[in-house]
Amino acid sequence: MRKYVAYFVLAMILAELALMLLSWILSAMMVEGVRSMLSSEGMRWYLGHFSYILMSPLLIDLLLLSIAVGCLLRSKVFSRSKTYHERLGHKVSIAMSIVYIAVVSLITLMPHSMLLSATGRLFPSPFSNALLPMIAFWGVLIAVSYGLIVRSFTSFSSIVNAACDGIGIGAPVILCYLAFIQFYNSVMFVFS
Repeated sequence: MRKYVAYFVLAMILAELALMLLSWILSAMMVEGVRSMLSSEGMRWYLGHFSYILMSPLLIDLLLLSIAVGCLLRSKVFSRSKTYHERLGHKVSIAMSIVYIAVVSLITLMPHSMLLSATGRLFPSPFSNALLPMIAFWGVLIAVSYGLIVRSFTSFSSIVNAACDGIGIGAPVILCYLAFIQFYNSVMFVFS
């Protein structure tokens, strides 16, 4: 998988360089609606907006989902229940899920709920904006409750280590996102 990630990132870097060259050539030919990335305006935009381009809710969602995946995998919640503690852990995880879904439903589906939009809709609304973080929190909640019961998590440190492992698991996707979003925004700059 990492080989494909490397190819993708390399392709995005080469595409970015090609776009820089193409934008310079097209702006030198005075093609209307094309801005050169190699001009002073283009370099100011590229260097001045680099961090702002990368910062987005999607990046945060990817990080949160990665943390949840790490916790779920490290807790071994998806293993088959063999021992008493594993069966108990699954039952507690199911109970926690039911409570979590009930609470989210109460603050979402009731009329005039706090997560509905001003017009009373789910999409777009605070609920739709927070959907992926809520799913990630649900995954962490299930993993931690199960992991504490079956002792795959023995301390707060082991939970943090699982979260860090999740970021490591999600790192290839995050790296691909960073390379793609920069190229996409560069295309928008050149041709807008």
